[in-house]
Amino acid sequence: MQKKWEYSWCYDDVSPYERDEAMDFGYVYAPDRETATDLAWKDIPYNCTIYGIMEVTY
Repeated sequence: MQKKWEYSWCYDDVSPYERDEAMDFGYVYAPDRETATDLAWKDIPYNCTIYGIMEVTY
C-alpha cells in the first residue's frame, strides 16, 4: 500500500544559522520509509541534504 511521506531538505551551502528559514519540503508516495528516502533523494537537487522524512498520517 502506498503511503504519503513528507521530507525536509536544504541546499548544502546554506549556513546552519539560516537553515531553518531556508528549509524546503517535498512529498513522495511509497510503501515504506526506505523506498520513500530513495525517491526523495532523486527528487532534490544534487547539492542538497535531506534532514528528515516522516509518514503523513493526517
